Amino acid sequence: MNHRPALSEQAMTGHLQAEVHSATVGDSVTVLEIRVPKAQAYETWLRYHREHAQTGWYPFVSPLWSSDFVAREAIGGPWSGGGPEGLARALAQDPEEVVQELVSAAREWTLADWEGPPLALPSDMFEDTLAADLTEHPEVDPRTHPGRFHSGSGNVSICFVQARHGYEVPALLPKAFETPNWNFSPFGDDHRQLLPAWHVAVLRSWYERFGAELYYAGSSCLELLVTHPPSDRLTAARVAIEQYAYAFDDIQDLERAGDEQVRSHVWSFWWD
Repeated sequence: MNHRPALSEQAMTGHLQAEVHSATVGDSVTVLEIRVPKAQAYETWLRYHREHAQTGWYPFVSPLWSSDFVAREAIGGPWSGGGPEGLARALAQDPEEVVQELVSAAREWTLADWEGPPLALPSDMFEDTLAADLTEHPEVDPRTHPGRFHSGSGNVSICFVQARHGYEVPALLPKAFETPNWNFSPFGDDHRQLLPAWHVAVLRSWYERFGAELYYAGSSCLELLVTHPPSDRLTAARVAIEQYAYAFDDIQDLERAGDEQVRSHVWSFWWD
């Protein structure tokens, strides 16, 4: 995709043709935000996502107002301080190496500590074994519209940041969403949350392999729209294990994940 230079904040504000709220998070990340009824979130996101290559401002749906990003940033901690420098460091990683480090850590942790559900079955932590248990042609949810996390009445935000890809958002806005109680750190420590650079690596890997685009980010929830999800059993098994390593709270039955979410066009994640 060819990207033009991003529109200026003033130009983008005029382009949105709506009441625009603006905030500067940290020293350098500008967030623009418009508010829409929840029922209109997908269509509004889709419109601006289609224009992203021309505007340079990536849209995502959020329950947060622009001022909330500023308040969260002020709390500090290891998941603050987003911006171009953190993004550059995150993009310097090999995304596949990071994904495999997370998978290896999750496999080791599960095999060592398995005491029954809700942990994944130890045998399912190996893609060949899991693939044999998956359905060749499962009945996949035909839903292509997301919305697990913004049903009902009321408004949500469509937020915009200057970014070339949606997978860059966690490095620019580390507190756009949180991953409490995640504990598969491959480095022998106990971060208890995924670091922003790890989010960038995982989301970038899924974007490059399957066209997974960031749609919703807020609180402890994330939703992706996937252009070409895995169709064969072995790839589906591999990705189911990756999703378990990424979001253990939400992805626990790997056979079900491999037959359902992984092969659908909407991937949702939640951390408890």
